[in-house]
Amino acid sequence: MKKIAQSICLISMMAASLTACKTSPVKPAVPLPADIAPSTYVIPASQDLIMENNGLVKDINFRGFSSGSKNARDSLRFQKATENSFIVHRRIDNGMAGSGIRYLVNYEIKQENSGYSVTMKPSQSTAYQEGLIGKFDVPTFGPEELQNTIRKGSVFFKFEIDSQYSVDSVKANFKRLSKKAGRGNFITHRDRDVPFEFKAVPYRDGSKVTMEVVIFASETSKNTFDFGILEKEIKAKLTEIVKA
Repeated sequence: MKKIAQSICLISMMAASLTACKTSPVKPAVPLPADIAPSTYVIPASQDLIMENNGLVKDINFRGFSSGSKNARDSLRFQKATENSFIVHRRIDNGMAGSGIRYLVNYEIKQENSGYSVTMKPSQSTAYQEGLIGKFDVPTFGPEELQNTIRKGSVFFKFEIDSQYSVDSVKANFKRLSKKAGRGNFITHRDRDVPFEFKAVPYRDGSKVTMEVVIFASETSKNTFDFGILEKEIKAKLTEIVKA
């Protein structure tokens, strides 16, 4: 019985070793088209911009994920490649070996007095499978899903708004006119949730409200995401709540 158990253990170790020892390149299910459209983010030179929260590309952040079990974990990761490129990596693995697809996204930054713009364009895709037995299928993550992903970046802003009303009145306004989300709140703008945290303190005869806001990209013109426009719209909406 002991020898059988040892044999099973040895076979399992050999299988794990075989699974992790070889990486094979494969063709992506949907190749990256040569004429894929660029995406341009416009970031204003605003006093409301939280500059210390630098993201993957200057102040632009991207959200990945990791879900599933230790036997099959699905993940999306972003990694800086060079000064002008980053990698979007979709992968499924068991902690030792897995399969995935990587996209290289090149970007160009243009600095102006009014802020800066970042134009991103995917330029290359590579897919792979690791192991010799029990290989995972390459995750479904085509060019369209890639475009949707890099067009969901976010930028952090901090607003300060004065109100003639008391702290309790301002808190009541947020309770009535926004929705609760974890430790913070959110409003909906351009069909996107805008999460924020606020703090109201007495100020003169009324109150001062400080809000840290996460603004997600929303197309303001074809293939363009102007956070100057989004910032003004969202700040105006939050000001209405503070002063309601």
